[in-house]
Amino acid sequence: MDKLTDEELTLIQSMLNKFNQMKMQIGDAEMQKMIIIDKVDELKKEYEKIEKDLADKYGAQAQINVQTGEVVKK
Repeated sequence: MDKLTDEELTLIQSMLNKFNQMKMQIGDAEMQKMIIIDKVDELKKEYEKIEKDLADKYGAQAQINVQTGEVVKK
């Protein structure tokens, strides 16, 4: 039966280890991505609530200058 040399075996094992580490890094990155997406969704909900509150207070057609805070009613 043929057998890999020690060098060949070490090389293959090293490459497989690197491959597995990279797959784990991709998994970690995907988990981080999902966490960030959840945070963005939460922020959107908060923004929508504040937007509704401001529309109730200043009118649905009001435009707010986010630089100065000025409200222009249309």
